Amino acid sequence: MTIKHIIAAASIVLVGALTVPVASAINKGTYFGIASGESEGDVSVSDFDDGSLTSDTGLRLFAGFQFTDGFAIEGGLVDLGEVTFDGTSNGGLFPIGFASGPVSADIETQGVYAALIGMKTFPLVSIFGKLGVLAWGADGEIVDNSGSFDLDDFDFEESGESTIVGFGIEVRPRRKMAIRAEWERYQDALVDERDIDFIALSILFRR
Repeated sequence: MTIKHIIAAASIVLVGALTVPVASAINKGTYFGIASGESEGDVSVSDFDDGSLTSDTGLRLFAGFQFTDGFAIEGGLVDLGEVTFDGTSNGGLFPIGFASGPVSADIETQGVYAALIGMKTFPLVSIFGKLGVLAWGADGEIVDNSGSFDLDDFDFEESGESTIVGFGIEVRPRRKMAIRAEWERYQDALVDERDIDFIALSILFRR
């Protein structure tokens, strides 16, 4: 799912929601849902002459509690997919970094998160911001001209805690159902302190 697809789908949802009568207030209490979209890692660093990054599909399962129209807490499981990188190292940091020549990496990141959500609610939609923490783990392999090695061998962290920031728009076509289009950044959630951006559509159900 590309960014263009997500924006187009969100626009269709918003236009459709304008024709459906909805209540101005959000149902208080628990909710749960699923999000899917495009995740992309920031791995362009100074010791590479060039390179290409392949994004992947991310998935998030979540549940939360809506205290008021303007405040909720949320938590869940996140699979940010596989970040694949192919590039050419100039060898400037070897042997601490990569050997000169082709470099490729395949790294998967998953975790659990908790977040606070602040919302501004209108009759048909809400806009919201998110701030939270992700406890993550990473697994993968990196290959350069000196051979292949696991993350442990290359002195990369395989787990950690990261700050989550995000914002989005929520449309409520039904009182107990909502659709969100959102952007999130998981700061330092990739090995070697790289960020992962997650652009997604989600559907949630309120009790």
